Amino acid sequence: MPKKITEDEKLLRGISERVWQSHVCKIAALKGWRYYHPPDNRPVNGKVQKIVSGFPDLCLIKNSRMIFVELKREKGIVSLEQQEWITAIKACGIEAYVWRPSNMHDMIAILDL
Repeated sequence: MPKKITEDEKLLRGISERVWQSHVCKIAALKGWRYYHPPDNRPVNGKVQKIVSGFPDLCLIKNSRMIFVELKREKGIVSLEQQEWITAIKACGIEAYVWRPSNMHDMIAILDL
C-alpha cells in the first residue's frame, strides 16, 4: 500500500515553481540580496530568448557573496543540464543549490549567513 502523505506534504506539493520563486525573491530582497532571474526559453512574441538550457533560475548577490539557485516544485525533477550547471558552478567555488518548498528553513538560514 502506498505511503499516505501528510497535510503538510499536500500543501508543499501544491506550491508551483512560480509561487515558490516569488517567495524566495521576496525573502532574499528583505534580507538585502540582489537577484536576477534569466528569462526562460519559451517564445515571447514569437521570439525565443536563447538562454542556455539548464542555467539556474536565480543568481543572488549580497556584498562579496554570490549564490546560484535552481528552484523546483516539491516533486520536480532536476534535469541533467541543470545538475551539470550546479556541479560546474560549485567546482568554481561558488555556492549553488536546488531549493524546494520543503527547504524553506535551510534557504532562510543560508541567506542569513
